[in-house]
Amino acid sequence: METVKIVVFDLGGVLVRVARSWGDAARYANVTPMPVWADAMALSDFPAFEAYQAERIGWNEYAQSLRAHFGLASVEQAELLHNGILMGPYPGTIEVIVELKQVGIQVGCLSNTNAAHWPHLSDPTHYPAIAELQVSVASHQVGMGKPDPRFFRHLEDQAKARPHEILFFDDSPTHVRAGAECGWQSFLIDPQKETAVQMRAILAELETL
Repeated sequence: METVKIVVFDLGGVLVRVARSWGDAARYANVTPMPVWADAMALSDFPAFEAYQAERIGWNEYAQSLRAHFGLASVEQAELLHNGILMGPYPGTIEVIVELKQVGIQVGCLSNTNAAHWPHLSDPTHYPAIAELQVSVASHQVGMGKPDPRFFRHLEDQAKARPHEILFFDDSPTHVRAGAECGWQSFLIDPQKETAVQMRAILAELETL
């Protein structure tokens, strides 16, 4: 059994409930009207979203793209839609993180996120589990994201950890596979179920918690 030095969490779909489509985000933020096809459009299907997360475009260009693509009345509505992606913390995740720290295991995150969301995500009143993390690597801060192997290596450098010492939870099969290819102990989490329960089961099986 490999020694675990740090447990790394994805944010959206693991620690944070996120909209699974642009239609979900619109309903959560009460943005109307929206085109009916927005329900079938995943966040990543909108190219400007991916570009904004990696800091290839700025907020103004991104917000204008949102407004135009979904036929919104204003940039203010575009901002509401974007903020509607974040839907609150998953229950039980802060307890998992605190317990890991108590047994001497570092905790961190590797997240494809953006500058507009980061102040909300790092606010302990909204997301206390994220505030407990000791190592945070976010795509908008370093100009790259998952599944780029360089992104994973950047966290290794920040945590001063070797690949096999890293336990990784993510809700994307592509990102889990990328982590495994980098030598991380990588596990897929189902965002439609209670994520803390899934992580506790894995941690118990590995005798980490």
